[in-house]
Amino acid sequence: MRYLIIFAAAWLTVMVPCAAAPVRATHICTPIAGDRVVLIADANDPDVFMWDARANLINYATGHLRGAPWVLAHTILVNAGTPAFVVSCFSEMVRERYGYGIGSEIHDAIGVKLTGGPFQGRFGWVTSSDTLNLHAQR
Repeated sequence: MRYLIIFAAAWLTVMVPCAAAPVRATHICTPIAGDRVVLIADANDPDVFMWDARANLINYATGHLRGAPWVLAHTILVNAGTPAFVVSCFSEMVRERYGYGIGSEIHDAIGVKLTGGPFQGRFGWVTSSDTLNLHAQR
């Protein structure tokens, strides 16, 4: 009986806080594989860094830089308005350290293949804040 009481107390200690925790809705990537997008950052600086690896994109956004030579070695600067095709999307992977809002902003990591411009055919990674969805015809 004593072990049953200890087990019940331990179980309640773990389960009650879990049950009381707020449930967060699952975020689904806005652009999905197959969507056509246009790359554009913002009005003040419309060109987009396209990264060679998702991990490098995440490191840059979170402020873990290794200097300008590292950034230049792992990116290409894509002109604003360059069309692309979404290959994959990872929901809420990019947490910006230096955002415009209070705290960090959260974005999706999007793998794209460029379909126009001087880098046509290249694959890379951008954030969801750098894309404008053109709603692909399915």
